[in-house]
Amino acid sequence: MLRVVDLLALPIFAGFRLENSGEGIYNEIEGVGILEWEDPEDIYETFSRGDMVFTTLYMQDSNRSKGDAGVEALLRLGVSAVSFKLADKSMSLRDILPERLITMADKLKIPLLTYSDTYLEDLIFTVRSSLLAKDSNTIALDCLKRLMGEKEENLVTAARNLNPLFYNNIRCLCCIPLGCGYGEDAFREALDRALAGYRKTFSGQMHNPDSHDSLIRCEKCIVIIHTSKFPEREDTDAILRAGEVLKEFNTNQRDFAVGISSPRRGLGSMREAISESMTAAVHGVLENEAFCRFEDTGSDMVLVPFFRTEAYREFYRSRLDRLTEYDNTHDSALTDTLMAYTDSLLDVKLTASRLYQHPNTVRYRLSRIRELMNADKSPEGLLEMMIFSRIHKTVKILGAEALI
Repeated sequence: MLRVVDLLALPIFAGFRLENSGEGIYNEIEGVGILEWEDPEDIYETFSRGDMVFTTLYMQDSNRSKGDAGVEALLRLGVSAVSFKLADKSMSLRDILPERLITMADKLKIPLLTYSDTYLEDLIFTVRSSLLAKDSNTIALDCLKRLMGEKEENLVTAARNLNPLFYNNIRCLCCIPLGCGYGEDAFREALDRALAGYRKTFSGQMHNPDSHDSLIRCEKCIVIIHTSKFPEREDTDAILRAGEVLKEFNTNQRDFAVGISSPRRGLGSMREAISESMTAAVHGVLENEAFCRFEDTGSDMVLVPFFRTEAYREFYRSRLDRLTEYDNTHDSALTDTLMAYTDSLLDVKLTASRLYQHPNTVRYRLSRIRELMNADKSPEGLLEMMIFSRIHKTVKILGAEALI
């Protein structure tokens, strides 16, 4: 499924302007065509419903009424969108098209777009290539990655590239499959079901004009960006609102740990909202919680963003390598012991009970762990062991690479 909004996310469409209400921005594109000299009566044979149509309206130079009639025929046919190339950037669509046709396009929910600098041949090639791929999620994911990597001054533009109709009131959700690990069939299938449900929901229609949303399937999670025309009420329960959004998108919330960002204002804060939702989702996976708000993530508020840095990789891998080498050489279980020890809140007797070992065996293993990790019994040494344990649990579920 390729929609108008997906094309507008591509860099080549960056200079396009939406000239009417935009209610048809989720229209599906099924083909592409160019309106040049066709008579109005030829429109129904030359074009098809769902076409993305480009035109320069050169015909209007000599016969304006013919050009208007051609555009009207396209609208009545039910094309997905019409794009007009303007000779001058200072012009608007109303300089070349009567108001009645713009009103007609609004009623039929067909977006009218204008541009000036891009070559028509490049646009046609891009649309045709995108139709062959038919993977709007790949387009959205590329935009999301650019948004997460952009400089601060470019964040609003990057957000608009993802969806030009986004409103300024933002709440982001990150959904990570529960009960399975990255790479397992159940993990992948849960993400695929969520994407399929979203595509079914937004097949060519905009259900709520007061909100504009995007769902992006990433390799390890689903990111939902929910934007609203109106600020969220202070008494609105974030978890209930998240459940409503998931239901609207045909997403089974029981499949996921859902991380919920704090409400944000302004498209420039979208990257921070996405990061918050990712942190909350990872915390939810580790704690086996269906919903988790960012403000409830405790120390993971600091640790999870750290997971995405090179410093984390060096910290984790160097210590894991030492423990793994010792376990392989001595047929030991230092890594498992450390996990049990931190899960038992540093209680040796409880750790021994969980591992069916004598407490002295656990104490000996812990001494070897401290030696290998260069972590003594000080608070800093215990904190290092706790951090390593938290990272290791995350990696066991999600792998060593970042969510996006």
